[in-house]
Amino acid sequence: MASCLMCQKRLPRTLTIREILSWRKVTADTICETCKAAFTVINESKACPQCGRNQANQEICQDCQRWHLMPNTLKIKNRGLFQYTPTMHDYMHQYKFNGDLRLAKVFQHAVQLAVDAAQVDVVIPVPVSDTTFDHRGFNQSAELLQLIVENRHHPVVCPALKVVTRDKQQQSKQGRKDRMTRTQPFVIDPNYVEKLRGNKILIFDDVYTTGRTLHFAAQALQTVEATSLIGLTLAR
Repeated sequence: MASCLMCQKRLPRTLTIREILSWRKVTADTICETCKAAFTVINESKACPQCGRNQANQEICQDCQRWHLMPNTLKIKNRGLFQYTPTMHDYMHQYKFNGDLRLAKVFQHAVQLAVDAAQVDVVIPVPVSDTTFDHRGFNQSAELLQLIVENRHHPVVCPALKVVTRDKQQQSKQGRKDRMTRTQPFVIDPNYVEKLRGNKILIFDDVYTTGRTLHFAAQALQTVEATSLIGLTLAR
């Protein structure tokens, strides 16, 4: 019997008649109902229509209003799936910074459903620097997309973006001012330019904090002349 990846309690699992007769692969639970309830889902009907921030209405939030006033920035719509609560903070700390790769499974199914709903052709995970990859051993955004990679050919998960320098400082170690004033960290791999041209593209990242990373990624992808370009983040 499997255990909850968050609290380690045993996970009871009973197949329904419908699941047995469907002959389809059953998605096993990875965390218990108590741990699931600790994460706060963002209601799209009460979120900023631009960045996906949870709020009381669908008006453009102050962060996005500031983005609209900034010159030479590409306006990109993002959907956030969960609020960045203390529970999500603890999850991210264990997943990313303690390197518990198993925890990617907690949200892979939710990410897959959100990508399906977006109806895009290509999903591009935000990359990490070589230094971060060497230290952590994985790209946290790419790992959250693994169900899509394993189960289908469409949409295609494509590592089209690269970090320009090896030693790009992690955002978690930067203040808001530093994040907002840093220079473009991404370039598009020239091998993917023609393959991406004319497609509906979704940029996926684990956390939307200031929006700077998502905007940089969108700017780097402008040359591919995508039909549409949107963002999706696990947490906002």
